[in-house]
Amino acid sequence: MRPLVHAVMRNVQAACGGCRTRWLSTASSSGGAQPITTHLSGTPPTTTQSTITATSSDAAELTITDRCAEHLKKIVSPGECLRVSVDGGGCSGFEYKISIDSSVNNDDRVFEKNGAKVLVDELSMSFVKGATIDYVEELIRSAFRVTNNPVAEKGCSCGSSFAVRMD
Repeated sequence: MRPLVHAVMRNVQAACGGCRTRWLSTASSSGGAQPITTHLSGTPPTTTQSTITATSSDAAELTITDRCAEHLKKIVSPGECLRVSVDGGGCSGFEYKISIDSSVNNDDRVFEKNGAKVLVDELSMSFVKGATIDYVEELIRSAFRVTNNPVAEKGCSCGSSFAVRMD
């Protein structure tokens, strides 16, 4: 089992339209499961201390396409970044959450390409490591998307929900 999946999913239904309650937990020092809720639901703390900035050696951990960087620079105000996070939910077990954010949290990884910045919290990084962040224009919508994610086993046709590879 992958190191990232030291977390245990409980109450997950694979079918669309089923129960949307997802729990992600890790083993505590007492051996019991402790739910992780800080970054999977609710608002994470807003602080700028101890920010982890990606270096050139981190480049393989997340790829930002030129198209993503160009479009992001067009739509954000100074000081704003694209935030990519993973939350329990969706048709396949997990879903990507993509938003514009002006606060950098103390567990965020900051990736930059051509002046455009992407934030990923440390827990979500486990679920998107090696993926590509792209801006996709389609007939019915245009959106920032997580693509080519080596951690994702399968996804829903909506493109925002995925299941984790367990090998």
